[in-house]
Amino acid sequence: MPFFQYRDRHIYYDDQGSGDAMFFIHEWNASSYAFRRLNVKYLVNSARVVSIDLPGFGHSEFVEGLQFDDFSLIIQGLMDHLGIEQCTLVGFCLGAAIAIDMYHRYPHRVRYMILIEPSLSFPKVLLPLLIPGLGPYILKNIARNRFLFSLVSARLIGPDKAINELIFKGLEGNDHKISGHYLQLLYRRTRQGDFRNSDLDIQEKCVCITGENTKALFKSNANILVKQFKISNMLIISGTKHYVMMERPAEVARIMLQYMP
Repeated sequence: MPFFQYRDRHIYYDDQGSGDAMFFIHEWNASSYAFRRLNVKYLVNSARVVSIDLPGFGHSEFVEGLQFDDFSLIIQGLMDHLGIEQCTLVGFCLGAAIAIDMYHRYPHRVRYMILIEPSLSFPKVLLPLLIPGLGPYILKNIARNRFLFSLVSARLIGPDKAINELIFKGLEGNDHKISGHYLQLLYRRTRQGDFRNSDLDIQEKCVCITGENTKALFKSNANILVKQFKISNMLIISGTKHYVMMERPAEVARIMLQYMP
């Protein structure tokens, strides 16, 4: 199992295929597992596909004092470790915010960004989870109670039972303090607006992929890319919800490769 060292902690990564590099960054409270299981097989014949487990998720150890800035440092460090000069970044949900932050800090390392159901503003429904002590307690109880989980997931994810079950299992298996810490990081970063800096030009560097029936929360995040960054490449996959990569893995992979150099 391959690991990269960051601040004396083991960060797991997967590296498959050959050619121009594609680097995948997963969503909140998850890991690269679903992407590796469902999507990589459609990509590795045409690209070198690297995916990472963010600190504290999947096989990666948590980094004490983790800040949002660490994510870009980890990605750049892993690229150096693997001898990758430039890559196409694929960011899903939270991963989209990390991808934009990476481009903001190290634009010469990012060839293009593929942002899937981006999370660029903090969901109001999750604000109670930011209360110190209370947030992890709520997450822990949601992970133990399918009824409570269904109330939240109906607002954030939608009615798909298979996808809800996958997310519930992920929440159940993760450290709730780490999950809460990640929400704090996303909240502070979206409040600060660093990755939405007015001088950040991603118009020609970005495509956004979203589901036709995704929740309004994620549609509003996609609209940030259109209104603020004026990107024109907005692709809506018909008949899909929030987890387009799981619902249409082959179709999404085809779109990803279309935007590779």
